Order: sequence, then structure tokens, then C-alpha cells
Amino acid sequence: MATSLYVSPSDVQLLMPLGVNWKSLGGPNPTPNLNAMAILEACKTATRQVNSECGQSLQTAVRTESVMAPGHRCGILPDGTARFIASFSPIMAVLLAEVAYTWPSGNPAVYNYRTLNPGQAVPEYTAPSDDWQSAAPGTAAPGQNAILITGGAVNWCNGRMGERVQMFYLNGWPNSQLTAEATSGTSTLTVDDVTGWAGVAGELYDGERSEGVFVKSVTAANSKAGTPVGPGTLMLQAPLVNTHTPSVTSPLLVSAMPHGVRWAAGLFSKAVALRQGATVVSAPGGKTQSSSGSTGAIEDALHEAALSLGTYRRTSF
Repeated sequence: MATSLYVSPSDVQLLMPLGVNWKSLGGPNPTPNLNAMAILEACKTATRQVNSECGQSLQTAVRTESVMAPGHRCGILPDGTARFIASFSPIMAVLLAEVAYTWPSGNPAVYNYRTLNPGQAVPEYTAPSDDWQSAAPGTAAPGQNAILITGGAVNWCNGRMGERVQMFYLNGWPNSQLTAEATSGTSTLTVDDVTGWAGVAGELYDGERSEGVFVKSVTAANSKAGTPVGPGTLMLQAPLVNTHTPSVTSPLLVSAMPHGVRWAAGLFSKAVALRQGATVVSAPGGKTQSSSGSTGAIEDALHEAALSLGTYRRTSF
């Protein structure tokens, strides 16, 4: 699955105080189209840098993992509850949990899984953190990568590593790009990825026309573990106030990504722009400085971006 942008050209130019003269990007006297393409590439690079810094994509995805249990990745607590440690965080929802106690005779590579009851496997943390400023459901606690399995589904009956646990779960935050114009008064958005959006509040970022949205349901041609994924439609609880028109060089985002992640992506885009010769704007008065590509300004942007992403990095185990 391709990751949508975490920040768009309109975001870095209109919504974020980054201090960059974006019109200077694209070489000496760039054409409007060349300038627009250069800003878009800076946003794409920034998104990749965020994922690289965190060791994972922060956009919602359906993950599938299986481990032997009881063991290091799925131990049993004193009260008999099993604790499954996932590779990605935060976990937004457990879609499906399965446990295999035996495998077919003659083929140990294939397991006979038993599906656990709904609610028998749940994320360990269920309260969001204000620091993350996430509009996603309440299972988005910082660093949350554990799933609790109740009812004795995982036990010591077959000894250590005697069972196999398989999890299908959602991790990350819903984040999409519009793939068609959304007109004022309509209650649908056509996007490149609907994964994780049902029941989630987000923001449609479009400069001064930005507005909040709440997605009540989604539709898509594809699904995974019973969850719609990929391109599709978001059905909104209330009609749009403004018309939003994306273009090739100016895509528009609808996102529940935490502000800290978006700010880090903006800072990375600033570093990219300065490396490519963009000039900086200093307040007050918005005057453009003659110097460009300052090593100090680039290092400051990279350092602040890394600090902003401190709690979003992939948890090791």
C-alpha cells in the first residue's frame, strides 16, 4: 500500500509557519509548474523521511502477525491473560484473533486455527493521549503495541511454544488524499485509501478552506480481514461547507494524523527546500533573506523534526 502524503504543498505554504520562501524553489526563475512540482517533491520526500525516522509507516494499515506461544512475543500474565506484543504501533483495533493448538498430520507448516470470540482479544490501552492530538478512536495510546487475550485461549497445556497465535489488527492513523473534487454540500469524499476511517474524526486540509469532518462509514472494492481497504469513498456525518479541488501538483489531504507528525513532516520539507536552494523568510514583515541553504537552518529543522517524532517510533522487542 502506498503511503499518502503527510503534508501537502498547501499545508507547508499556507498552514505551517516554516519560514521558507516556497516561490524560490525549483531553480533560478522557475516556471509556476516547475515550482509546484518542486514543492510537491519536497512533501513526498518529507513523508518518506518521517516513515524512515519512525521505522514504520504511520498511516493506518491492516497488519497480520503470527507467533508461537507462550513465549517472548506472547507471554502469560499471573491472572492467566496472555499479552501479545505486536511489531507495529499504535494499535487502533483488533480485527481478528486466531489460536492453533495442533497442526494437520504430515504438514507442520499449516495450522488449524480457531477464531476467538469478538472482544476476547483487545488492545491493552484504550485511552488516547492528549499529547498525540489524534482524532482516531480511543485505542490510540502512545507506544501502544500490546494485545490482551482473555479466557485462557493461550495457556501452558502444550508447553512453551506449544501454540500459535495469529493476529489481524489496524495500526497507525487514517490518512488519505482526495482523488476527485468534493463540492460544497456533498457528504462524500473519494479518496485513495479508506483504511481505518469508519467512525473517525479528521481534518480536510485545504488552506483557508480547511474543515473538520467525521466519517460515519466507508465503502471500497477491496477488504482485508473484513475491513475495507484501498481506494474508495468516505461517507461523512455532515455535508461539506466548502468545495475542495485537488490537482496533480497540489493534492489535498483528509487526515487524522497527529499534529506532531504533520509538523515533523513540514520541518523535513523545509530542510529539503533549503538544501535545494530555497530562500528563507524572516518575521516580522515577511522579508526574504538573500542567503539560502543555510547549514544551521537545515540542521535545526532536522533536529526539531526528529524530536517531534520521538514517541512515534516503532517499538522494538
